[in-house]
Amino acid sequence: MPRGYARYVLAVMVGINFLNYLDRYILPAVATKIQAEFHLTDGQVGLLGSAFLLVYAVATIPFGIWADRGVRKTVIGIGVTIWSLATLFTGLARSYAQLFAARAVMGIGEASYYPAGTALLGDYFKKEGRGRAMSVWASGTAVGIAVGFAGGGIVASILGWRAAFYMTAVPGLVFAVLAFGLREPLRGAAEARGPQIAKPASITWRTFAELLRIPTLRATIAAETALFFVLGGAAFWLPTYLQRRFALGTGTAGTLAGGVLVVGLLAGSLLGGTIADRLAVRRRTASNLPVGIAGFILGAVFVALALLMPSLVLFVPMFLLGAACLYLRPAHGSCHRGHGRPLDRAPSWGLVCALCHRKTVRRVAQPSTRPADPAAAAAPAGRGLRRAWPAARGGGRPRHGDAMGRRRDSNPVKQVVFPKSVCRSNQREDLGITLARDELP
Repeated sequence: MPRGYARYVLAVMVGINFLNYLDRYILPAVATKIQAEFHLTDGQVGLLGSAFLLVYAVATIPFGIWADRGVRKTVIGIGVTIWSLATLFTGLARSYAQLFAARAVMGIGEASYYPAGTALLGDYFKKEGRGRAMSVWASGTAVGIAVGFAGGGIVASILGWRAAFYMTAVPGLVFAVLAFGLREPLRGAAEARGPQIAKPASITWRTFAELLRIPTLRATIAAETALFFVLGGAAFWLPTYLQRRFALGTGTAGTLAGGVLVVGLLAGSLLGGTIADRLAVRRRTASNLPVGIAGFILGAVFVALALLMPSLVLFVPMFLLGAACLYLRPAHGSCHRGHGRPLDRAPSWGLVCALCHRKTVRRVAQPSTRPADPAAAAAPAGRGLRRAWPAARGGGRPRHGDAMGRRRDSNPVKQVVFPKSVCRSNQREDLGITLARDELP
């Protein structure tokens, strides 16, 4: 794909990500007005957020499987359409039950977007620039949250809370049309090595069990669970907190909450990917996790200090710094988006979303093809051997005898793979030795 078209796809995905969080965070900005109209308790308001997150968490895995088996741009377009219509019906709701149902359906729509969206972008950008692309993509999150808070609060103060939901539904439908019109790249199209295919093998629940055996993915799930536990709750209740603690109005509280979050999250998301990419070039090893760990530690300190501040003047800078540090998220988020096997990116992101949101990849070798011809398997291993190092040089060793030395051959029966283990630069790696039958006398 031309670089210009990849940037266009990134722009569309940033816009969709912007609307994703815009629709999601209008609710916290107007929560006090909804609470007053329907006479709700704090617990009932909180359940509106939980309805979205629980459905989102459950739906991400099946939608991740669909994204891996089907056409990803179609999955994205359908998801954007569903959540845009759900946002429209949120504004039309006339009871608490209708509000609850609309927010739950919105979780279905957004669950379909993330697994397919991250997998699609992974096939448009090479590994060297994927971290930066994902950081730009994640910046839509920060801007969407800010506009949802600020715009939702201002519109609710002037036109009422329902108008805030009406005004965001139409742009979502426009971006749904744009998503349907994107070109579908081959899976693995941006990889230096490995196959490029239009449709992968079927993904089953066993695939997710295999993914959980990847240490980096397990660490990423734990980290993002902690992130959503902190940022999810803090972001949802921040406007209400500002109104009650510092006596601010709906519009002012929403604008201030949005401003603090957009500056902090935008700075953190952009710096996270850039810092990780530069460290990876200098150190010649992945640096996503160290950057993310440092951000978590500093973020915890600043958020704790912000909650202890007695005045708004002191609260704002402390919370801003905390949000920026916590949202070095793309640095460790790219561990599963950027280093996963291309065929596993959608289900791995679905798994991450499912496990993380309930509480609020490395490179994997391609599976080897076993020969159907017994004579080929019994051929002497000393002739016609081709040696190929795995593409994931820093990603650890492939599992279950996988090899990265496969040729792109239309007839997989011609190849026999013999995995061997060697030590290189103090790191255990697998050396895939492929015996091609057509190379034998």
